[in-house]
Amino acid sequence: MFKNPALAILILVLAVGTGIILSMKPWQVYREQRLLADAQNQMTRESEKSRADLVRQAIRKTTALGMEELSRQRGFLERDEVPADNARP
Repeated sequence: MFKNPALAILILVLAVGTGIILSMKPWQVYREQRLLADAQNQMTRESEKSRADLVRQAIRKTTALGMEELSRQRGFLERDEVPADNARP
């Protein structure tokens, strides 16, 4: 095909170099898109975790045990109960 092997090697090197240069942009775009997708996935996981925690809290507040716990945190006592700081040893 080519009578001069140096010319064939030069054309081969130019073709490979051109291919590498032309393929760099799509890989940069892919890397950027992958980073954006990973960030969105992380935000979605955090949002789902936060939502699950809120649902757990809401369910806990609607149960009898949860309401009693919340009342005690706020300082409410039952009718015949004495506050702990006024209790006698």
